[in-house]
Amino acid sequence: MKDHAIANEPTQAPGVGQTGDVKSLLDDDDDRILTDDELDVLTGISKTTRWRERKAGRFPRLLELSPGRKGNSLGQLREWHGQRRAAAKACAEIIDSEPPGRGRPRKKAAARAAM
Repeated sequence: MKDHAIANEPTQAPGVGQTGDVKSLLDDDDDRILTDDELDVLTGISKTTRWRERKAGRFPRLLELSPGRKGNSLGQLREWHGQRRAAAKACAEIIDSEPPGRGRPRKKAAARAAM
């Protein structure tokens, strides 16, 4: 009986986790504070990794809502997401602009050249 109850417990927050929900959350006009479960789904990184990224300055700082409550807003996450996309695009342009190296080409580079 106990195993049956554990098997039926949800593993994610209600309404979070479906692929359509991620896009709708990012497109939402409401600038609200996100829960940890929503941040997990939207960023794809764990709470511990977010803490490390905040410490290194690569993730938005927490907003202090009250003396014992902190969180990230949806606007902060949108800005962070845009910065990451811009950085990824810049990296891809640099990689594509590099001349091929000496020796045998790598599999990925050879596959891109064949296209």
